[in-house]
Amino acid sequence: MLTDIWPNLTQIWCFDQEYISPKQEEVESELESGLWLSLLSDNTLADCDDWALHQHSKVKMKYNWAFGEAFANNVRGWSVVHNLNICCCQEGVILLDTKQKAIWVPNQFNDNILWVRF
Repeated sequence: MLTDIWPNLTQIWCFDQEYISPKQEEVESELESGLWLSLLSDNTLADCDDWALHQHSKVKMKYNWAFGEAFANNVRGWSVVHNLNICCCQEGVILLDTKQKAIWVPNQFNDNILWVRF
C-alpha cells in the first residue's frame, strides 16, 4: 500500500507481526472523541517528532492499527522536514499532523515520505 504511493520508499519498519487496517471513518471518529493527543500544560511537546511519537503511542495503547510515524521532506507541497503520523486504512493511506489536528490522503507529488515506523 505504501509503495503504491511512494515507489522508492524502502525504509518501512514494522515491529508487530500483524496489524489491523481500520476504516478511515473509524480513525477520524476515535481521534475526535478523545484519541487526539492534547497539548500538555507545560508544552513539553514542542517538536513535531515528539508529537508524532506520543500520538503513535497513544493509539497503539488502545488499538493494533497499522498506525505509526512517518518522516517527510515535503508535506502538502511545502518543502519542509517534518515528522507526522500515518495510518494504513481499509480505503488507503492517510497522513495525520497531530499538532495541527489535520488528516489528509497523501499525494506522492505533494507528500514525500522518507521512512515509516509502525
